[in-house]
Amino acid sequence: MVTPQDMMRELDAGRVRPVYVLYGEERYLIDETARMLVERLVPPDDRDLNVAVYDLSEVPVQVAVEDWLTLPFFGQRRVVIGTHALFLTAERPPKKVEHDLDALLEALAAPPSFSTLVLTVPAAKLDERKRVVKALREAGVAVAFPPLKGAALSTWLVTRARDLGVTLTADAAEELVLRVGGELPFLVTELEKMAQYVGPGGTITTDVVQNLAPRTLEQDVFALVDRICRVDTAAAYRMLRDLWLQQEEPVRILALLARQFRLILQVKTLSAKGYGSQQIAQRLRVHPFAVKKAAEQGRRFAEETLLAILDALAEADYRMKAGGVDKELAVEAFVARLAQWVQRGAREGGNEP
Repeated sequence: MVTPQDMMRELDAGRVRPVYVLYGEERYLIDETARMLVERLVPPDDRDLNVAVYDLSEVPVQVAVEDWLTLPFFGQRRVVIGTHALFLTAERPPKKVEHDLDALLEALAAPPSFSTLVLTVPAAKLDERKRVVKALREAGVAVAFPPLKGAALSTWLVTRARDLGVTLTADAAEELVLRVGGELPFLVTELEKMAQYVGPGGTITTDVVQNLAPRTLEQDVFALVDRICRVDTAAAYRMLRDLWLQQEEPVRILALLARQFRLILQVKTLSAKGYGSQQIAQRLRVHPFAVKKAAEQGRRFAEETLLAILDALAEADYRMKAGGVDKELAVEAFVARLAQWVQRGAREGGNEP
């Protein structure tokens, strides 16, 4: 499988393929790579006349092929981009377009040296059974863009920060993904905002991310548990008061607390069985940073204590839904009980060495 890095090394060495097929689920990187190819292959003054983009969910591929075979106009190279080339997959396109694949096959048999065709495919894989896919691979190169996850995503963010002229620490990269999620467009937007905040040559730390990144209720509850595990009960109650002022629903907060403690128990159990953090993240389908924090929080509790906490959460949930109890007070009572569990563990030297 050809990677984006392989393609960049070829371009740096001066090798330009007549055809590039960019496929995968990471659409942001596909679009960015298509733009990069235009920037590398066609000078700015030539782009109005020698760059064309066709949406192949609307336009037949033969139109793009005809343009691809046309000599550059007052320039050295022409780039033709065809987006949404789903006819290269096993998927059924939402709209019927009469693509003349024979015209594409004929052009691929003797591709022009003066023009580059770029086809983008928003799908996990190509249909390798199709003649046209085989012909495209023979004439050019197919580059895969699988979703960035875990360490690969954090590394990509650190590199992007360097391109912006700032430093992003590894912990800050993990915190950013935890707060914003794994969608690259949102991550890049937040990263650019933080780069402006710290200025050229500055460093984006975990504190910067926590201060500037948008917060969700899930993240607030995660932070609430973290404060309690650090025996910072006063800060935990301040966070609860803020949540009440934001009119957050106590039942939902309790549900998120239960989800976090289930994760802590799962991580603790799997770690005891010898699983590494990356294996646990893949098995539970969560970000490695969430596994790391859950492992840290889990050191405060014995397994039987975590089971008791989950029982207490289930009991509080039942009482709240049955009525006759102040829901906010019920959550605060649980937090007080949880703080006692943590403080007891701290006095005993922790539940784990």
